[in-house]
Amino acid sequence: MSSKSIIALWVASLGLLLAACDQIVSTTNPSFPNGGLLLNSEPVSQAALDQLQGLFDTAAGSKLIGDDAVTQTSPHTLSIYYPTEAGYAILRGGCVDDGKRFVLEGYWRYALTSDSGLIRMEVRPASMAEQLCNDETLSNRDQLALAGLYGEKDEAPNLPLVLKFKRDLIEYRGKFVVAGHHGACPNYSDCGASINSIETMRLMPAVGANVAELDVRMTKDNVAILFHDPGFSSSMVVGRYCNGKVPEMSLAAVRANCRLTHGEQIPTVEEALRAAVDETGLSGLWLDTKVPEAVQAEVDLVKKYNEYAVSKGRSFTAVVGIPTEEVREAWLAAKNKEGVPCNLEYDPDLVIPTGCLAWGPTWTAGPRADDVKKLQDQGVGTVFWTVNGTDYLELFMEEANPNGFVTDRPAQAFYTYQKRGVVPKGGFSAP
Repeated sequence: MSSKSIIALWVASLGLLLAACDQIVSTTNPSFPNGGLLLNSEPVSQAALDQLQGLFDTAAGSKLIGDDAVTQTSPHTLSIYYPTEAGYAILRGGCVDDGKRFVLEGYWRYALTSDSGLIRMEVRPASMAEQLCNDETLSNRDQLALAGLYGEKDEAPNLPLVLKFKRDLIEYRGKFVVAGHHGACPNYSDCGASINSIETMRLMPAVGANVAELDVRMTKDNVAILFHDPGFSSSMVVGRYCNGKVPEMSLAAVRANCRLTHGEQIPTVEEALRAAVDETGLSGLWLDTKVPEAVQAEVDLVKKYNEYAVSKGRSFTAVVGIPTEEVREAWLAAKNKEGVPCNLEYDPDLVIPTGCLAWGPTWTAGPRADDVKKLQDQGVGTVFWTVNGTDYLELFMEEANPNGFVTDRPAQAFYTYQKRGVVPKGGFSAP
């Protein structure tokens, strides 16, 4: 791509971003009345659900999702990611009719608009559905299909949707990071959970993220909490008496007066780390350190919960983010940080001297392929932030082949990676 094309793409994308920030998208995720067919179904095993992962061609329903889609599982959930409006569907599965039918029900939605609806699909052919209901391993998935109906808004599903299996997913576990920027979605594109909440962490694996990028600040009584802005405002919280700077309020005052935009409690970093290990399918947490004063608390908590994850048999790694020289100085002065991984965001030449496993540059300087390769050759990965939109994702993958992205559109990022079909070479073993 020429430099003029890149500049044009930068300008166009910036304009779209600014436009998006001006329009708040509010979506209610629909559900089947009375529990749908799954109400009286038998649960399916995770192993059976996992066999539905792959790249699928669209045989019917291209108006909704486009020409193809990617399916991915998280605990008890099958998700479908597709290119139209950065869309996705989140489905639960179960077996009915004495294990002869494998039914999937849930909702679809577009991340870039307020459009959503119900979706019901079944595994085809019936012989494969019965095998999966019996917890058997499919010997060949060439004929595998997901067939059913979808509805628009509050309508019952009445429009055909058929997906036909094309190929397996390319490697991503331990290879490629899709980190949700503050959570499953930004506040201006409502998915039903506030940024920097435990609720958004629970949702993230179902929308394509395997890592959570979350923000850390300190309260007046030196408790590390998840919060993005320096102060409390109506754009981030609800509560008549929730105002002022974060370091001017104690944790007790925050708990008494503040709730996030969907009513969730503002979590401490310790609560978030424990929930990430115990309650989600996330493989990592990137703590974006907003103030140097938070570093020592992060070090202590990351060490504690990375060890806790090992004790639970979880493949999980939390990382301390270093976005500025002030934070780096606090990191270098921190005690007991041996074994605590870090991610340095600015100067690539300081990543290895600082002892970090990854470089996390902003997208604004471009793909920086030479820097990415130099670090990958030394066992250090690169995770760009915050990259949104298929054009940008494809550009950075094509020119730099990084080890991942922080993104507001994790479903779109995961779909784009699976379509591109190239596992990053060299670099680190991603969380």
